[in-house]
Amino acid sequence: MAPKTEYNENQKRWYVSGLTEQKDMVEIKPKVIADSIYIEKSTAGVVKVVGKFNGLTVNRCKSIGVVFDTAISIVEVVNCEKVQVQALETCPTFVVSKSSGITFYGSEACKGVTSVVSSSSSTVNYILPEGDDMKEYALPEQIVTKVDAKGVVSHEVSTE
Repeated sequence: MAPKTEYNENQKRWYVSGLTEQKDMVEIKPKVIADSIYIEKSTAGVVKVVGKFNGLTVNRCKSIGVVFDTAISIVEVVNCEKVQVQALETCPTFVVSKSSGITFYGSEACKGVTSVVSSSSSTVNYILPEGDDMKEYALPEQIVTKVDAKGVVSHEVSTE
């Protein structure tokens, strides 16, 4: 079965589903900057988004890759396994929820700009360029919160 790609003019949203082979590649070119992209129910392949768009959601996918130029607001990965996402330019917010094995590759332009939010997820890595190399940052899977006389204080649990 071939991957399905359709555009909903009223919602200004691209829908992509059914990528099942490593060779499957879908290229999306947003029509307007307000467009969003929704990728779901895929088990292999790559989605490439060329140009600027508002937001992108990857839901219920496994072993896919997503490469994009510029996200204006958010990129989120929900209910996924082994998904790789790469920003070639900028992405202000990257969200991972109820997922495992997620890798986000940020560009030089993402440094100091991108916020990463994760919840109910494991094995989430953020990779950024550092000189000629790439540096990997593992996001904490566990947070400890303590209540003291001054209020609530949270910190990550280090596994080092």
